[in-house]
Parts: sequence; structure tokens; C-alpha cells
Amino acid sequence: MKASQTLKSISRERLFLLLRTALSTQSYRFARQASLLWLSAYSGDLEVGCMLAQALSGEGKREQAIKILERLVEVDPEFCEAQDALCKLGDQAGMGVSQQRKEILAALDGLSHPTRAEMDSFFTESGLIEDGMGKERQIVELITRYPSEVLPAIQHLSLVYQRNNDAETVNLAKIYHKRWPECLQIKLILADALIELGQDSQAIHLLHESVARDAAAQVARRLWGSDFKYRPLWPETFGIKFDLQVPPEVARQLGWNQLGQGDAHATAALLVEETSQALAPEETVADSLESLYEAAQSDAEPEEVLEPKPADEVLVEMPQVRTAFDQPETAAYDKQDVPPISSGGPKKSASRTRTEKNVRVNPIEETFEKLAKKFKKPELVRNDSRFPMYVIFSSKLGLEKKYGLQTRIVLEKEMKRLEDAIKKRPGWGAMVFMPDDIESANQLRLPAVDEIDPWKLKLALADLDQALSKKGAMIGALLIVGGPDVVPFHKLPNPTDDMDREVYSDNPYATVDGNYYVPEWPVGRLVGEAGTDAGMLLDQIRRLTKAQAQQTSEIPWWQMFLQPIMALLETASKFKPKSMLTRSQPFGYTASVWRRSSMAVFRPVGDGKTLLVSPPQFSGSFEAKKVVESQIGYYNLHGLEDTAEWYGQKDVSENYNGPDYPIALCPRDLVKNGRAPSVVFSEACYGAHITGKTEDKSIALKFLSIGSNAFVGSTGIAYGSVTTPLIGADLLAYLFWRYMKEGKTAGEALVRAKVDLVQQLKRSQGYLDGEDQKTLISFVLYGDPLATINGQKGDMKNFARSKEKVSVLTVSDNGDQSHVEKVVPVEILREVKEVVEDYLPGLSDAEIQVRRQEVPMVISSQGERFPDPAAKVQSEQSEEQVLVTMKKQVTVAHHVHHHFARVTLDPNGKMVKLAVSR
Repeated sequence: MKASQTLKSISRERLFLLLRTALSTQSYRFARQASLLWLSAYSGDLEVGCMLAQALSGEGKREQAIKILERLVEVDPEFCEAQDALCKLGDQAGMGVSQQRKEILAALDGLSHPTRAEMDSFFTESGLIEDGMGKERQIVELITRYPSEVLPAIQHLSLVYQRNNDAETVNLAKIYHKRWPECLQIKLILADALIELGQDSQAIHLLHESVARDAAAQVARRLWGSDFKYRPLWPETFGIKFDLQVPPEVARQLGWNQLGQGDAHATAALLVEETSQALAPEETVADSLESLYEAAQSDAEPEEVLEPKPADEVLVEMPQVRTAFDQPETAAYDKQDVPPISSGGPKKSASRTRTEKNVRVNPIEETFEKLAKKFKKPELVRNDSRFPMYVIFSSKLGLEKKYGLQTRIVLEKEMKRLEDAIKKRPGWGAMVFMPDDIESANQLRLPAVDEIDPWKLKLALADLDQALSKKGAMIGALLIVGGPDVVPFHKLPNPTDDMDREVYSDNPYATVDGNYYVPEWPVGRLVGEAGTDAGMLLDQIRRLTKAQAQQTSEIPWWQMFLQPIMALLETASKFKPKSMLTRSQPFGYTASVWRRSSMAVFRPVGDGKTLLVSPPQFSGSFEAKKVVESQIGYYNLHGLEDTAEWYGQKDVSENYNGPDYPIALCPRDLVKNGRAPSVVFSEACYGAHITGKTEDKSIALKFLSIGSNAFVGSTGIAYGSVTTPLIGADLLAYLFWRYMKEGKTAGEALVRAKVDLVQQLKRSQGYLDGEDQKTLISFVLYGDPLATINGQKGDMKNFARSKEKVSVLTVSDNGDQSHVEKVVPVEILREVKEVVEDYLPGLSDAEIQVRRQEVPMVISSQGERFPDPAAKVQSEQSEEQVLVTMKKQVTVAHHVHHHFARVTLDPNGKMVKLAVSR
């Protein structure tokens, strides 16, 4: 077989030999082709990128060359060869280089790959910085003189880093990282210092980005030496398939002139090696540099265009982590015809289950496991280290069906603008994903969804997460664009015996598998009103785009040095009575009967004594501006399915002569005046019920309409406690506000709150009962999952997605009703009624139902339930607990209030839990 007919591999060292020879012989076209072929596999090879720029310059394409060089020095400002080439090309193009840049670069003259020590000495020898005790002061003066130059900032950070004061290093590195988010020196120093401080999840993301943007580790080796501790994350060997025709002049220069021109393919065979294990993986990912490389390829003559890359290699803008031991991904799913539990019924061929035995062990994770043991950092192993993608998720069919073709096109453009804004956020990638769009599905090599079915949409997200994993990425946050008539809620089985037939939930969209109780990533939803007007939805997208742009906006250099001082002042302010979260007083509003539990929930963010209580308060009795001018809104009121208002409830122990259930809040109380709470949490029943409603018929929609960034509420009946200890919605709200106070985003706070709720209940009662399960699945987030209080800029904190799935044990309300009177005597039921009477008056005509609780069931990753062996043995040795459910209807202002109280009794008839509906 001829060499020209055989695809072989070429190593990086031999590629360099070819490229240098091609440049020296002015074979620029071949040098460009060979560089692009290599960069299609290793887009982060900075040296090859520089050679590509030289080849483009030789072809007269100076503008493209300059753009590539500018990007290279943005990533590695100390890349002297690229800096020198940029200066020369700039002068040739008449662009010139500023005098301050030349003064800075004078310190680098003559070095192509300086070490950290050489960098320090050249800064000193250049006269820019004098050695001695005043070195840092002089660096700061240099930064003041040249505020737009990153090189002095790197020198400053390096000096602080050498002191081994990790906290000081992190503070300064974060300031510089916000100013120069692409600079690898800053990323690496920040990552190392964060690991030393135990902030591993953020550090892992930074390391992955660094591997992607610097495949040969030239910056890391300059910083730490050739045998640095993170070296296993980088590839050990490099290689690509290579079958380009080598020009005769290059062959002659290399001493191959014994071959004729027609045998040029054979000359290439002299370069290649039979090292298949060194071949680059087939998949590549585009980032900003790669988009420039694509542009360099696209304007080539037709006969010289290289073989096009697969479509999915240029779709997603994020870093690609490559290791020499990457192998093709094995099948992650086995197709089965199993009923999807989250869609409400079986749909053939719509469901797949993850086959755990077929999922390979990720070599990158093996490396982190070794590092975790070395540094004694178990978090490195527990947390998923892939790069987070903000996925903007919608349905093309759904948008067009609801709003029409033209409006759908406008919405898609706005979603794309949002994607572009988020891509500029440090530590995040972004993409728009509509699984029923055949073109985009084909680009990702995923099957297109043929109908708007929630289970199929959920499976498309699982497929997407798997596809991203091949590129070192994952779903880090999901933003659903559209209400339930665009992207439908999952209709989950109701785990309680109340009046809800189903529970509308977004939880399944937050998981890869069928266990939808515990989300794996944050999910938010931008919703619109009923009808064909997309105005409210468009406003939310544009507002979010603006907020994301502000997250990445640059700050003046002089403000950088004030930030550590401001951070100290903020820390000191937590010892003052005033809340450290907001300038305005957090706003809380509760029904009088639940005042005690509400005060406990509100404690992380405000003073419980400031809670508004209904009664005596009611809609119109308080200043409406209190609601909209606070940055935090917490509501523990009654809600109904068929009305917009939220209601209070009087405490029977208090002397109040007004209505038992006054209207506490209605949409007209939320005045549009340019102010709105950033984050709202409502425990009201149906607080997040929006199907078929407009903003005047839903308080949730009204909050979003006036500008709230995040609203958390329940789509159905919610349950909570009347006092401490907190349970149900109260416990979820408390945990949510605790994480918000710590600076977490709304999406992450809700995910962590749900995980903590499961873990706390496992410790306290050993399982999740009906109201616990319903709390997990009915509470959803409307708005941006990355929203923060006050819209404050994040400090690059990324969501740490856990690799460990939290196990769930559940009990059902569908236990045996026979012979329960033997377990619950009449006198015990009478005692239960007396306790509940204080919170659910008039029980004489209430419906009472008594059931045994079933044996706890384990939820598998496929969503299947099977008895827990330990619990089964225990139940055989003792009697099960009993659930007493009391139901009562109250008519107020032509609306029917359905109230539920759920009492759990132990085998001795002792009340161990009381939950009441909101």
C-alpha cells in the first residue's frame, strides 16, 4: 500500500520541524494547512498558533495574523515570541505599538520561554523595578503608570504568591482575574491558592480551563518548572493523523531531494510514526482562538481547503480538556421500552436508562483522585470537575406554536445574545439548545426530538450532558425559556393524598437519571403570560442579558485596590445589627398562625421581629413600597389554585375580631416603579402556579414582571410546620436563605437546600414521607439560576456539581387502611384533634383518614422503587407508624380554601410530626 493511501500520525516535535522548515522556505500555504490540521485537534497549542500567524503574515493576511497574535498574548502575556511578532506586524501594518507597551516588553527582549525567575530578573535589570524592600511599591507604581497592561499585574501577583500567603494571593488574584479573565498566569496562581484554602471546585474549573487553553503547559512550566504537581492533567504525548502533501522545497530543505515531485506524499511518510495511542481524540471544541483558526481556514482556495471538521466540533464555545489517555466514549445508554415515570405514562422508545457498567472511568478524574490523596483534599474527588455550561433550553416548536414564526425568530436572537453575554463570564461557557431543532441536534450528533414531550426533552438533556462530557464539560446550570405551553412541566405522581391529581415539576430537567427527587444542577425558568403576547418573556431575557453583561464589565484599575478594603469592611459589618446582605430591610410576611416557624425561617437574612403578620395586616394596610424596595422577599401565606391573592390566617390564641383569612397580598400591591426584590421565596400553596394566568392573576408573574430576578414557589399544595423544628416548605426556605446569605446563586441555593433537606430527614426520621417528597418536587425556580441578591457581581464561584448521588428512601400515603382503629384508639384521635384544632379550627365536620405508612422504598437511578432491606427487617420486628390526614373546606369571598393537616403517630400513638398546608 502506498504511503499516500495510509493515514499515520505525526508527533509534535516533528510537526515543529516541518513548520519551521516551511516558514524558512516561504512555503506559507503548507505551513498554514499543517498548523490548522494540528490546531483542529489541539486548539490550545499556543506555539503552533504563533506559527500559524507567521504563515498568515507570509501570505499577506496580516489582519488575521494580528488578531491571532493578540489573542495569544491575551492568554499568555509573557509569550515573548508572540509579543515580538505582534510588535513587528503592528509596525508593518501602520498600527504601531504604544510606547508604554514597548517599555514593558523591553523586559522580555530575547526570551521566548522565560522561567519565572528569569521574568523577575529581567523586570529588575530593565530598570522598571528595583530590587529590594520597596519592590512591591514600585510594582504598584508601575501598574498605576500603565493601568491597561497586564504584565506588571502578573509581576505583582507573582511577588505576593511567593510569600505563601494564600488568602492574600486569592484576594489579589480575583481582582486581577476580573480585569484580565483570559490570562493563564493569573488563573494558575489563583487555582493553586484556592486549593490550599480548600476552595477546590472553583480551582478545578480554573485548572481545566488552563489545560484547554495551553495544551503544552508552557505557562504552567514557566510558573512552576517542568515537573510541577499538576503535570498529570496535561497530555504526555501529542499526535495527529497527517496526510498533507509536503512541498518539494520543504522536502529538499530537509534533505529529501532524492524524491521526485510526484512522490511528495511519500516524503510525509518519513515523518510519521505508528503511535496510534498518541492520536488526538476525534472530538474538538471551539473557543475564541479556534474561531480565529476557522476564519483562517475558511478563506482558503477551494483546492486547498482541509477536510472539514465534524459539525459538533465548532458549535459549543468552551475549553476542551485533552489527555494522552483519552479513549473513545463507550455507549452510555441501553435503549429499553420502560415507562417514563416523569411523563405520567409509558411512551414507547421515549425512555432510556443509564447503564452504569458501560460508563468508563474518566482518566482526568483518576488524576484528581491522586491529587486529592496527595493534598488531603477529598472534595477534589467528590465534586464533578468538568467545565460548567449555562444551557439556554427551549422548544422551537413550542415557541412557534405559542407566539408565531416571527416572534420565535426574535426570541431566538435574544437567546443568542444572552448566550454571548454569559460566555464572557469567568468560569462559564454557554449554549442555546433546542432539542427539536433538527439542524442544531445534528451539529451535536444528537437525535432530534419529534414532539414536545417532557420525558423526551429530559432525555435530550441527559444526552447533551453526555455529549458535553466527551469535551470535558457538563451542564452547570439550565435556563428554560418559556412557560409550560412551550416547555411543559413534568406531571409527577402526587406523593400525598390531598386534592392535587399531579404535581407540576421541573425537577426531572435537573437530573441525568430517573431519580428526580434530588437535582444535580440548578434549573431556572423564564415564563410568559397566557396568550400570544411575548412581551413579558422578551423583557426577562433582555433584562437577564443586561445583568450578565454587568457581571463581566470592567472596573477602573484604581478601584481594584479598594476592593480588599471594602471586603474587610463588609466582613466587619456582619457584627452590626443591620443585615449585611442588603442596604434595605429584608421584607417578610407571614400568616399569624405560623408566626413562630416563619421567624425561624427568616433568621438567616433578617430580624424575625420585623415580619409583617396577617392578621392584623392585610392588603392595603401597609406601605406597598416596602414590598418592592426590599431586595429580599419572604412570604409564608395561604395560596389558592383559582385566585391570585395570598391570604393570612388568624391565630386562635390571639384576640382579633376580623376575618379568619384576610387577603394579605394581591398583584396590585406590587407597584411598577423601577424597583423589585432581587430574590423572592413563597411558601404559599400554588404560589408558583402560572398555567393559563397573566401577571394580574398571579403574584409570581407580577414579581417577575416588575423586575425580580428569581422567584421560588410551589406549583401545588405546600406543607410546613407551625413551630420549630422546621419541616417541609419551612425547612426548605430556611436552608435556601442560609445559602443565599453565604453568597450562593439562587439556583445553587435551591439545589443545596433540597439536598440538605433529604440528608437531614434521613438522619432525623430515616425516610421521606409524602409531604417531604412533595416539597422536593413542587418547588420550582422562575428566573435566572445564577441570580444573586442585589444583582451583586459574583466572585467567580461556580456550582460544584457532586458526583455522588444522594440516596432517597420514601414511604407512601397508600398504606393499609384496614384495622387501623386497633392501632389508633378513639381517645388518641381525640387528642390529635385537640392539638390540630389550634391550626385548623372547626374539625367537627372535617374528613379524617388513617393509614399505615408503607415500608420505606429505595429510589433507583431509573426511578424505580423497591423495598429497603434494612427497613423491611425492622418493620417485621415492630409495628409501622400511622398517618392521620385531616381535610377541611372553608369558603371565603366565594373561593374555597382546602386545608390539610397531616399527623404522624409512632406505634405507641405518640405524635411525632405535624404538617399543615399553606
